[in-house]
Amino acid sequence: MIEAATTAPSSALHAELERVLSTHFGAAVRIRRLTGQRAPYGSSNSLALLSVEIEAGQQLEIVWKDLSPTAVMEAARGVKPDFLRNPLREIEMYERVLAPRAVGPAFYGSVVDPTIGRYWLFLAAMPGVPLWQIGEFSAWQEAARWLARFHAAWLGAPRLADQHTHLLRCDRAYYRRWLDRLELALARATSEGRLTLRRVQKAYEAIIEQLIELPVSIIHGDFYPANILIQSGKARRVCPVDWELAAVGPHLLDLAALLAGRWTSRQRLALAEAYRAALEEIQGGDLDAAAFSRDLRCCRLFVAVQWLGWSPGWTPPPEQAHDWLLEAAQLSALVA
Repeated sequence: MIEAATTAPSSALHAELERVLSTHFGAAVRIRRLTGQRAPYGSSNSLALLSVEIEAGQQLEIVWKDLSPTAVMEAARGVKPDFLRNPLREIEMYERVLAPRAVGPAFYGSVVDPTIGRYWLFLAAMPGVPLWQIGEFSAWQEAARWLARFHAAWLGAPRLADQHTHLLRCDRAYYRRWLDRLELALARATSEGRLTLRRVQKAYEAIIEQLIELPVSIIHGDFYPANILIQSGKARRVCPVDWELAAVGPHLLDLAALLAGRWTSRQRLALAEAYRAALEEIQGGDLDAAAFSRDLRCCRLFVAVQWLGWSPGWTPPPEQAHDWLLEAAQLSALVA
């Protein structure tokens, strides 16, 4: 019995998974036994853990992510803005970006059938603890260093958006879309809140041109601690998951997401420095510290504005709750 929130019949899953695994292993694969259950961790789309026994005797533990529009979880419906949804985005990230560089879990394959609205992603299950559950600050610094190494592979690469057509594009239209969505926040704010939001709106509009000019890379787009698994062992391994908002955009947007939350100024600086030092080491030169700090503040303001305009009436889970209006107001004063 496969307890996943999906309308797909188990026979279809069985057949598609055999095809995907045969392609992955380069030889015919026949499944002897297939069981599964809903994954215990959250995702906006249906997510199941599959135990697959193949006739060769091998046992595989597979994550099956159903990215089909009909497979959006009930609790997630109406939360993520529609213009951010594209079921092909995460599939493209694993197939063309992550798998060729052995980043993250092994990519077994995907099923894409637009005629019936089917978009499935199959990954190797991997153990790990979400970063937000780890108290060691060194783990957060390692996540920052990993992020710098990931970005460095694409910083300065030409025509990224043309080569990765399903990734979000952080262009002028994209940034202004979030400016427009601030109006949704204004409509439900108190009188005092509206005054603050107007100041934020003005400050954010003023930095859009700066955001457009920032160096771009392929970015995760949702690099928050809930989406970063940490594996312990001889060497700590950082493994980001949920690449549904992957984009071509300023690399510091990912760092801004990692820095969000209840950090002290000293801790936030230490995380930023871990990232900057790793990037300098890879690039073989010093980065302008003042420009780095200025650009990072602009990206942090964008992150705050994004959350303020995310979804009317939506309340995040307690572990993700944050006063984005306060953070946006503080950053607006700093970028002015």
